[in-house]
Amino acid sequence: FGDAGDLLRSLRMFGRMRKLQYLRDNVLLRCSDENAQRSLSSLQLPVPSLVTYSTLMSRAVKLNKPRVALRLWNLMMTTTTSYSSGDTITTTTTTQDEAVTTTIVPDVKAANILMNCYAKLGDVTRAKQLLHEMKTGTTLDGSPPMLQARRAH
Repeated sequence: FGDAGDLLRSLRMFGRMRKLQYLRDNVLLRCSDENAQRSLSSLQLPVPSLVTYSTLMSRAVKLNKPRVALRLWNLMMTTTTSYSSGDTITTTTTTQDEAVTTTIVPDVKAANILMNCYAKLGDVTRAKQLLHEMKTGTTLDGSPPMLQARRAH
């Protein structure tokens, strides 16, 4: 992660991770063969985590690309991941295994990266809202919280 080229390569790898998940999920939805479904659902694919998102966002802000970091934040907050009962990370629930769908919940470090992003953009209003939400858990104006996961529309 030394320069912008490394960030670009990392973002490409991140995109491939998400594309693999998407393709596997679509094949699982369309596949009627139970053996094939079991094989596909047991594939262990790399899944973007809070650490993945935080690392990419932090590097983007450091390289003066705060809009990239904001896009990653929004993507993180609207992404759901399912974990099967066998601790194998999957991106879809299956009928054979009990799976729990979770969202990525930002921690203080991720919120700090978002705060740095707003600082780079000169967005004082959003920075104040985020700080208030971090302190109190509520928003100033009744808008949706920035630190709680939201569903994509």
